[in-house]
Amino acid sequence: SAPRPGLVAVGMDNFAVGYRAIEFLRRFGHRRIFFHNIGRSYMSGQRRFEGFEAAVHEFGLQDTIRYEDVLYREDEVYMLTRSLLNGANPPTAI
Repeated sequence: SAPRPGLVAVGMDNFAVGYRAIEFLRRFGHRRIFFHNIGRSYMSGQRRFEGFEAAVHEFGLQDTIRYEDVLYREDEVYMLTRSLLNGANPPTAI
């Protein structure tokens, strides 16, 4: 994932980041999860989404999970999170 050939880069397994976040929360009984990701236009964001999606399908959470990756500004994410927490079925984990 180096930005140019010949450049050494150290990174993380972003697929595992997305997958394990959901796996971890599910292990503690959470089903209503809000997952906020960086944009999928970034390679890391796309891989995190793929890991997230794999976990959601494996654990059957399609109907109870919320995914978001189009809000970037702190105030936008704050307002969305606040509205979710004040909603009828708020997430139990973010």
